[in-house]
Amino acid sequence: MATISIRTGSSILNEIEKAYDDITQKAREKFREHRGAYTLDIEDWFAAEKQVLWKPDAQITEKQGLFIVRVALGILPPEAVDVLVTGDDVLIQSNDTAGPQRVFRAVHFPSPINPLQLHGTYIKGILILIAPSIVDRTRTSALAER
Repeated sequence: MATISIRTGSSILNEIEKAYDDITQKAREKFREHRGAYTLDIEDWFAAEKQVLWKPDAQITEKQGLFIVRVALGILPPEAVDVLVTGDDVLIQSNDTAGPQRVFRAVHFPSPINPLQLHGTYIKGILILIAPSIVDRTRTSALAER
């Protein structure tokens, strides 16, 4: 069992844009390899995406006010795992030391969380992230008044 380093941010958009830039560059290289003959740009894009990114399966469940995210990362070492969390999303990716194909998986929470309360652990190739959901206080107080 290994503890995972988790960083907080306001958005995962910059990381998504970096991944798209990498895919675009690889797709452009593929297109140039065959000089654009007998291909569609979208085919180059999909091939490049598969070559650049690996999107592992992720499961999210909610139990007793906690969101539990499980991602199977196989043999990726825990020190290569980079987790970025916001109040609405978590992005799991591998850092530059992990190899040519980058792990890249975004998960959107069904309701907001406090990113500072997200905890993670890595057990036998499975990343487990746990975060309490933020209860809508206006809704809770309205229900209590009834």
